[in-house]
Amino acid sequence: MGSNIAPTYANAFMNSFEENFVYTDDRFEQYFSCYHRYIDDIFFIWKGPTDSLQAFHQSLNSVYPELQFTIHYDLKQISFLNTLVCKDNQGHISTDLYSKPTDCNSLLHYSSSHPKATRNSLPHSQFTRVANIVSIPDMLSTRLEDMSQKIRERNYPQNLLDHEKSRALQPQSPLQRQTNRDRVPFVHTFHPFMPKIESVIKKHWPLLTKAYPNITSFSVPALMCNRRASCSNIIKSDSVTHPRTGKSYPIRGDHTFDFNFVVCYKMSL
Repeated sequence: MGSNIAPTYANAFMNSFEENFVYTDDRFEQYFSCYHRYIDDIFFIWKGPTDSLQAFHQSLNSVYPELQFTIHYDLKQISFLNTLVCKDNQGHISTDLYSKPTDCNSLLHYSSSHPKATRNSLPHSQFTRVANIVSIPDMLSTRLEDMSQKIRERNYPQNLLDHEKSRALQPQSPLQRQTNRDRVPFVHTFHPFMPKIESVIKKHWPLLTKAYPNITSFSVPALMCNRRASCSNIIKSDSVTHPRTGKSYPIRGDHTFDFNFVVCYKMSL
Protein backbone atom coordinates (compact mmCIF):
# COMPACT_ATOMS: atom_id res chain seq x y z
CA MET A 1 0.00 0.00 0.00
CA GLY A 2 1.09 3.56 -0.63
CA SER A 3 2.21 2.96 -4.22
CA ASN A 4 0.12 4.23 -7.13
CA ILE A 5 0.16 0.79 -8.71
CA ALA A 6 -0.99 -1.01 -5.54
CA PRO A 7 -4.77 -0.95 -6.28
CA THR A 8 -4.18 -2.11 -9.87
CA TYR A 9 -1.92 -4.92 -8.68
CA ALA A 10 -4.47 -5.98 -6.04
CA ASN A 11 -7.32 -5.94 -8.60
CA ALA A 12 -5.33 -8.02 -11.08
CA PHE A 13 -4.46 -10.60 -8.44
CA MET A 14 -8.00 -10.81 -7.06
CA ASN A 15 -9.42 -11.19 -10.58
CA SER A 16 -7.18 -14.20 -11.17
CA PHE A 17 -8.02 -15.59 -7.73
CA GLU A 18 -11.77 -15.30 -8.37
CA GLU A 19 -11.60 -16.96 -11.77
CA ASN A 20 -9.64 -19.90 -10.40
CA PHE A 21 -11.12 -20.45 -6.94
CA VAL A 22 -14.43 -18.57 -6.55
CA TYR A 23 -16.36 -18.84 -9.81
CA THR A 24 -15.27 -22.45 -10.33
CA ASP A 25 -16.60 -23.57 -6.93
CA ASP A 26 -19.86 -25.54 -7.16
CA ARG A 27 -21.30 -23.55 -4.26
CA PHE A 28 -20.94 -20.29 -6.22
CA GLU A 29 -23.70 -21.09 -8.73
CA GLN A 30 -25.74 -22.90 -6.12
CA TYR A 31 -25.86 -20.33 -3.32
CA PHE A 32 -24.69 -16.95 -4.65
CA SER A 33 -27.37 -14.41 -5.51
CA CYS A 34 -24.94 -11.57 -6.29
CA TYR A 35 -21.22 -10.96 -5.95
CA HIS A 36 -19.52 -7.54 -5.97
CA ARG A 37 -15.96 -6.60 -5.07
CA TYR A 38 -14.20 -3.25 -4.60
CA ILE A 39 -10.44 -3.98 -4.49
CA ASP A 40 -10.32 -6.14 -1.33
CA ASP A 41 -13.86 -5.60 0.02
CA ILE A 42 -16.46 -8.11 -1.17
CA PHE A 43 -20.24 -8.02 -0.84
CA PHE A 44 -22.46 -10.97 -1.75
CA ILE A 45 -25.82 -12.49 -0.87
CA TRP A 46 -25.72 -16.14 0.21
CA LYS A 47 -28.87 -18.21 -0.22
CA GLY A 48 -27.56 -21.38 1.41
CA PRO A 49 -27.23 -22.55 5.04
CA THR A 50 -24.70 -21.06 7.42
CA ASP A 51 -22.51 -24.16 7.59
CA SER A 52 -22.06 -24.16 3.80
CA LEU A 53 -21.01 -20.49 3.98
CA GLN A 54 -18.42 -21.27 6.62
CA ALA A 55 -17.13 -24.19 4.57
CA PHE A 56 -16.79 -21.94 1.52
CA HIS A 57 -14.92 -19.39 3.62
CA GLN A 58 -12.50 -22.03 4.91
CA SER A 59 -11.84 -23.30 1.40
CA LEU A 60 -10.81 -19.82 0.25
CA ASN A 61 -8.45 -19.38 3.20
CA SER A 62 -6.81 -22.72 2.45
CA VAL A 63 -5.58 -21.66 -1.01
CA TYR A 64 -2.78 -19.33 0.08
CA PRO A 65 -1.68 -19.15 3.73
CA GLU A 66 -0.56 -15.55 3.11
CA LEU A 67 -4.03 -14.54 1.90
CA GLN A 68 -6.72 -14.78 4.55
CA PHE A 69 -10.33 -13.61 4.21
CA THR A 70 -12.36 -12.32 7.14
CA ILE A 71 -16.13 -12.71 6.95
CA HIS A 72 -19.08 -10.89 8.52
CA TYR A 73 -22.61 -12.06 7.88
CA ASP A 74 -26.07 -11.33 9.24
CA LEU A 75 -29.66 -12.29 8.45
CA LYS A 76 -31.04 -8.74 8.70
CA GLN A 77 -28.38 -6.13 7.89
CA ILE A 78 -24.73 -5.82 6.96
CA SER A 79 -22.40 -2.87 6.34
CA PHE A 80 -20.32 -2.59 3.19
CA LEU A 81 -17.95 0.37 2.92
CA ASN A 82 -20.15 3.41 3.70
CA THR A 83 -23.46 1.65 3.03
CA LEU A 84 -25.74 -0.27 5.38
CA VAL A 85 -27.75 -2.93 3.52
CA CYS A 86 -30.95 -3.99 5.31
CA LYS A 87 -33.57 -6.69 4.61
CA ASP A 88 -37.11 -6.48 5.97
CA ASN A 89 -39.49 -9.33 6.81
CA GLN A 90 -40.83 -9.40 3.23
CA GLY A 91 -37.34 -9.83 1.80
CA HIS A 92 -37.10 -6.28 0.41
CA ILE A 93 -33.65 -4.71 0.49
CA SER A 94 -33.02 -1.08 1.43
CA THR A 95 -29.82 0.92 1.88
CA ASP A 96 -28.84 3.51 4.43
CA LEU A 97 -25.75 5.55 5.23
CA TYR A 98 -23.16 3.83 7.42
CA SER A 99 -20.37 5.43 9.45
CA LYS A 100 -17.82 3.58 11.51
CA PRO A 101 -18.01 4.02 15.31
CA THR A 102 -14.51 5.53 15.15
CA ASP A 103 -15.60 8.27 12.72
CA CYS A 104 -14.31 11.62 14.04
CA ASN A 105 -15.57 13.95 11.29
CA SER A 106 -12.28 14.51 9.47
CA LEU A 107 -13.85 16.35 6.53
CA LEU A 108 -11.77 19.11 5.00
CA HIS A 109 -11.95 22.25 7.14
CA TYR A 110 -13.17 25.35 5.33
CA SER A 111 -10.16 27.37 6.47
CA SER A 112 -7.75 24.79 5.04
CA SER A 113 -5.22 25.92 2.45
CA HIS A 114 -7.02 24.46 -0.57
CA PRO A 115 -8.52 26.05 -3.69
CA LYS A 116 -11.86 27.66 -2.99
CA ALA A 117 -13.52 25.55 -5.68
CA THR A 118 -12.31 22.40 -3.92
CA ARG A 119 -13.73 23.52 -0.58
CA ASN A 120 -17.04 24.65 -2.06
CA SER A 121 -17.48 21.36 -3.92
CA LEU A 122 -17.26 19.25 -0.75
CA PRO A 123 -20.87 19.88 0.45
CA HIS A 124 -22.21 19.01 -3.00
CA SER A 125 -20.29 15.73 -3.16
CA GLN A 126 -21.27 14.74 0.38
CA PHE A 127 -24.97 15.55 -0.03
CA THR A 128 -25.04 13.75 -3.39
CA ARG A 129 -23.42 10.72 -1.77
CA VAL A 130 -26.14 10.65 0.89
CA ALA A 131 -28.91 11.02 -1.70
CA ASN A 132 -27.49 8.16 -3.78
CA ILE A 133 -27.09 5.78 -0.84
CA VAL A 134 -30.23 6.32 1.27
CA SER A 135 -33.11 4.55 -0.47
CA ILE A 136 -35.90 5.32 2.06
CA PRO A 137 -37.40 8.78 1.36
CA ASP A 138 -38.44 9.39 4.98
CA MET A 139 -34.90 8.68 6.15
CA LEU A 140 -33.22 10.79 3.46
CA SER A 141 -34.12 14.17 4.98
CA THR A 142 -32.77 13.05 8.36
CA ARG A 143 -29.49 11.84 6.89
CA LEU A 144 -29.08 15.06 4.90
CA GLU A 145 -29.61 17.11 8.04
CA ASP A 146 -27.06 14.99 9.92
CA MET A 147 -24.53 15.49 7.13
CA SER A 148 -25.26 19.22 7.10
CA GLN A 149 -24.44 19.37 10.80
CA LYS A 150 -21.16 17.50 10.28
CA ILE A 151 -20.09 19.87 7.51
CA ARG A 152 -21.21 22.89 9.53
CA GLU A 153 -18.85 21.79 12.31
CA ARG A 154 -16.04 22.21 9.78
CA ASN A 155 -16.90 25.92 9.55
CA TYR A 156 -18.65 25.86 6.15
CA PRO A 157 -21.07 28.77 5.52
CA GLN A 158 -24.72 27.95 6.12
CA ASN A 159 -25.95 29.46 2.84
CA LEU A 160 -23.63 27.13 0.91
CA LEU A 161 -24.97 24.11 2.83
CA ASP A 162 -28.60 25.09 2.24
CA HIS A 163 -28.01 25.56 -1.48
CA GLU A 164 -26.20 22.25 -1.98
CA LYS A 165 -28.68 20.34 0.15
CA SER A 166 -31.57 21.57 -1.99
CA ARG A 167 -29.65 20.56 -5.12
CA ALA A 168 -29.20 17.04 -3.78
CA LEU A 169 -32.99 16.67 -3.44
CA GLN A 170 -33.61 17.63 -7.06
CA PRO A 171 -33.78 14.97 -9.81
CA GLN A 172 -30.34 14.23 -11.17
CA SER A 173 -29.84 15.15 -14.82
CA PRO A 174 -27.54 13.08 -17.06
CA LEU A 175 -23.93 14.17 -16.81
CA GLN A 176 -22.60 15.97 -19.84
CA ARG A 177 -18.90 15.75 -20.41
CA GLN A 178 -17.22 19.12 -20.69
CA THR A 179 -14.39 19.42 -23.21
CA ASN A 180 -11.66 22.00 -22.70
CA ARG A 181 -9.29 20.87 -25.43
CA ASP A 182 -9.32 24.29 -27.11
CA ARG A 183 -8.31 26.13 -23.95
CA VAL A 184 -4.69 26.74 -23.06
CA PRO A 185 -3.97 25.07 -19.68
CA PHE A 186 -2.21 27.20 -17.09
CA VAL A 187 -0.87 24.67 -14.57
CA HIS A 188 0.56 25.99 -11.33
CA THR A 189 1.33 24.78 -7.85
CA PHE A 190 -1.43 25.83 -5.49
CA HIS A 191 -0.76 28.71 -3.15
CA PRO A 192 -3.22 30.94 -1.25
CA PHE A 193 -2.05 33.91 -3.36
CA MET A 194 -2.68 32.18 -6.70
CA PRO A 195 -6.27 33.55 -7.12
CA LYS A 196 -4.77 37.04 -7.38
CA ILE A 197 -2.43 35.89 -10.16
CA GLU A 198 -5.30 34.14 -11.91
CA SER A 199 -7.38 37.33 -11.84
CA VAL A 200 -4.50 39.28 -13.45
CA ILE A 201 -4.19 36.67 -16.22
CA LYS A 202 -7.93 36.71 -16.91
CA LYS A 203 -8.00 40.51 -16.87
CA HIS A 204 -5.26 40.88 -19.50
CA TRP A 205 -6.08 37.80 -21.57
CA PRO A 206 -7.93 39.92 -24.21
CA LEU A 207 -4.52 41.39 -25.12
CA LEU A 208 -3.51 37.99 -26.51
CA THR A 209 -6.84 37.64 -28.28
CA LYS A 210 -6.37 40.95 -30.10
CA ALA A 211 -2.65 40.48 -30.78
CA TYR A 212 -3.03 36.96 -32.22
CA PRO A 213 -6.50 36.69 -33.78
CA ASN A 214 -5.43 33.74 -35.94
CA ILE A 215 -4.65 31.55 -32.91
CA THR A 216 -7.96 29.99 -31.91
CA SER A 217 -6.65 28.90 -28.51
CA PHE A 218 -6.36 32.55 -27.48
CA SER A 219 -10.01 33.25 -28.29
CA VAL A 220 -11.10 31.80 -24.93
CA PRO A 221 -9.53 32.36 -21.48
CA ALA A 222 -6.89 29.99 -20.17
CA LEU A 223 -7.88 26.93 -18.18
CA MET A 224 -6.57 27.40 -14.63
CA CYS A 225 -5.32 24.13 -13.13
CA ASN A 226 -3.93 23.50 -9.63
CA ARG A 227 -1.42 20.85 -8.70
CA ARG A 228 -0.28 19.69 -5.29
CA ALA A 229 2.89 21.12 -3.84
CA SER A 230 5.93 18.85 -3.81
CA CYS A 231 8.45 18.51 -1.00
CA SER A 232 10.53 21.28 -2.57
CA ASN A 233 7.65 23.75 -2.41
CA ILE A 234 7.08 25.67 0.81
CA ILE A 235 4.38 27.91 2.17
CA LYS A 236 4.43 30.61 4.80
CA SER A 237 1.68 30.80 7.35
CA ASP A 238 0.91 32.64 10.55
CA SER A 239 -1.30 29.87 11.97
CA VAL A 240 -1.91 26.13 11.86
CA THR A 241 -5.44 24.69 11.92
CA HIS A 242 -6.15 21.52 13.87
CA PRO A 243 -7.75 19.01 11.42
CA ARG A 244 -10.39 17.74 13.85
CA THR A 245 -11.34 20.67 16.06
CA GLY A 246 -10.81 23.37 13.43
CA LYS A 247 -9.10 25.57 16.03
CA SER A 248 -6.29 27.76 14.71
CA TYR A 249 -3.06 28.07 16.65
CA PRO A 250 -0.87 31.14 16.00
CA ILE A 251 2.76 30.70 14.98
CA ARG A 252 5.18 33.14 16.56
CA GLY A 253 7.77 34.68 14.29
CA ASP A 254 8.38 34.07 10.60
CA HIS A 255 8.29 30.31 10.12
CA THR A 256 8.39 28.43 6.85
CA PHE A 257 6.79 25.00 6.63
CA ASP A 258 7.22 22.27 4.08
CA PHE A 259 3.74 21.82 2.57
CA ASN A 260 3.74 18.02 2.52
CA PHE A 261 5.15 17.87 6.02
CA VAL A 262 2.30 19.99 7.33
CA VAL A 263 -0.25 17.77 5.61
CA CYS A 264 1.30 14.56 6.99
CA TYR A 265 1.56 16.10 10.42
CA LYS A 266 -2.11 17.01 10.40
CA MET A 267 -3.10 13.51 9.41
CA SER A 268 -1.15 12.03 12.29
CA LEU A 269 -2.88 14.15 14.96
